[in-house]
Amino acid sequence: MARDGNSGETAICGANSGVYISIQLDHVGVLTLQFDDGETLQWSKVTASIYNLMLGKFYCDHYDTMRIKGSAEYSCKLKFKEQSIIDRNPHQVHGIVQDKSGKTVATMFGKWDENMHFVRGQRQQQLYIYTDLE
Repeated sequence: MARDGNSGETAICGANSGVYISIQLDHVGVLTLQFDDGETLQWSKVTASIYNLMLGKFYCDHYDTMRIKGSAEYSCKLKFKEQSIIDRNPHQVHGIVQDKSGKTVATMFGKWDENMHFVRGQRQQQLYIYTDLE
């Protein structure tokens, strides 16, 4: 059995360019999940935007950095990449899992709307992605 607590709020912003309407949800605060064994996870939500509400072909995007802090040994930083007009590979997420000393013990990558992959250690060819997470 897990219990959750929400000490966060959401700020809602709207935009109307005359052609389309969009809504941006900026989450403020930290969410907490505590398990029966005492393990606690805390994380902040990323920004969510919903575009093209007026045209009927609306889509959602998530972007920003999510930090997940565990009460035990590990924490995680996930970077949700903002979608761009020229990006042919949307919804990308990349991140690292660190131990209490700050050593990277695993990497994570994938798409927030499909799947995430977990690889022990650092993926050497992907190190440049994680430099902006610090």
